[in-house]
Amino acid sequence: MTFNNFIHANRFFLVLIWLFLFPVFSLYSQPYQITIPYEFSSGFEKSLHKFSSATHTSVKPFNYSEITKSDDSLFTKKFSFNDIAAPQLKQRLLHEHWFEINKENYRIFADPLLNINSGMDLKNTDFILESSTGFSLKTDNKKNLAFSLDLAHHYSRLNPITLPITEVAKIFPGEGYAHKSGKFYEFTGTRFYAAYRPSQYFLFETGLGKHFIGDGYRSMLLSNNSYNYPYFKIEANLWKFKYLSLWTNFKDLRFADDHTWSAFDNKYGVFHYLDWIISKRLSLGFFEAIICKAEDSIATSGLDVNYFNPVIFFRPVEFSLGSPNNSLMGFNLKFKITEKLFVYGQYMIDDFVTSELKQDLKHLLKPSDSTINYGYWTNKQAYQVGFRYHDFLVKNLTLQAEWNAARPYTYSHRDVYQNYGHYNQALAHPAGANFKEGIIIINYIHGRFAFTGKWVNILTGLDSSGTHFGQNIYQVTFDSPVPGENNTIVQQYKNHIGQGVLTYIQNAEIKISYLINPKNNLRTEAGFASRIQNTSFLKHENMFFYIGLRTSIGNGVDY
Repeated sequence: MTFNNFIHANRFFLVLIWLFLFPVFSLYSQPYQITIPYEFSSGFEKSLHKFSSATHTSVKPFNYSEITKSDDSLFTKKFSFNDIAAPQLKQRLLHEHWFEINKENYRIFADPLLNINSGMDLKNTDFILESSTGFSLKTDNKKNLAFSLDLAHHYSRLNPITLPITEVAKIFPGEGYAHKSGKFYEFTGTRFYAAYRPSQYFLFETGLGKHFIGDGYRSMLLSNNSYNYPYFKIEANLWKFKYLSLWTNFKDLRFADDHTWSAFDNKYGVFHYLDWIISKRLSLGFFEAIICKAEDSIATSGLDVNYFNPVIFFRPVEFSLGSPNNSLMGFNLKFKITEKLFVYGQYMIDDFVTSELKQDLKHLLKPSDSTINYGYWTNKQAYQVGFRYHDFLVKNLTLQAEWNAARPYTYSHRDVYQNYGHYNQALAHPAGANFKEGIIIINYIHGRFAFTGKWVNILTGLDSSGTHFGQNIYQVTFDSPVPGENNTIVQQYKNHIGQGVLTYIQNAEIKISYLINPKNNLRTEAGFASRIQNTSFLKHENMFFYIGLRTSIGNGVDY
């Protein structure tokens, strides 16, 4: 560890000692995570984007203490933990946790986790069944400690959008390893965390979960696309700044003989994110990440001790170490046009060469000039721009539109173990790289009803046999042979989004949901979804409808 890093680390730990010696407990010290399905999230996120709000909305999952500090009215009614005196069965089923012990110094509450969705694939006249059962357990000391555990076992005959992903990647999207039994797949999903908030300024948390950085539907920095992973997190909220340090353990399961967590290959991630509320309208976030594989038998890699310093900047450290690890950085921006309309964007830099970016600019200005070498393969960046409009036309109607793009080979690496992925899925966008995407979502909430329409259009370039055009982040990416990898050599210049097998993917979905119990996200829903994938020589189309009852969370699968 360098001398400067040592000084920074000592300063940081002195602050921690001071916080432990002089804790500041308050009404807002409860360190619970708030996880709400997308269909119902706009009902409370609208209040978080007011000019008076001090909530850092780009860091998710939200924390209960921060949300109530920003706007306590909605959560006092729907999401706070109130004492119960002999509730009636209807009150218990529709408004409260299904089991609760509430004592002077602690409380425990539990709920069932259910997912019973059935439907029909209209193209293949085949039935669909998604089922899971489990439980959710939470406890706290009513001050500054909290623990949460969600455990569920899934046994499903998958819908035609999810099935192709599972057949190729051997995982259920966003969940664990999918064991096949005939036409059914089963897997066990686990999520837990233990959180400690010594004051209103700091939060320490460890568990098995996932994180999301951004204000959009997608994130090009860090998303909830992949399966849960072990992590340790420190959050600091000081004045108009929020600083996040995150250490993670990822898994590469491509070559494991045994399909269990311990048999998969280890890789590690270290993340820093600083969000700054510059004014009542503008906030800016700076993101950086390191992905490194576990130390091998000849100690050529591993998690360097410098990465445990929570306040370092990775680029100078990487340069000083001569490290081969995968280093990424990016920015997140949000601007409030009004209290109900805001625009947002992201820019992720995986790698770049300044002189080659100038060549890209020349090509943009003179596209017919064949002498310009544009599209250098190491210029790997991703972009996002979008807006969200609450109370669009009528009250409680939300309109969101978003555009995402990633250049070929972004998020991939010379060493596949250091790609930006976990459990055979991307840590950022589900499409990987080499794509453009447009998304339009309309969501209307009326009481406990939610009506959602979603349209996703993707242009990408897929690989054919023996090629690597940059979409698959799990391919070795280099412009010359890599010893021991037998890699497909990528072309140096003229790389562009859509190269390879040009493919168009369109997803559309309409859904109606009814929130039965806000405390455990129990809801019933019915919908219709379609997916069309077009190439120059193949068209594949799926349409299906579904109806069900669930308590699961997340954005679902729409790639």
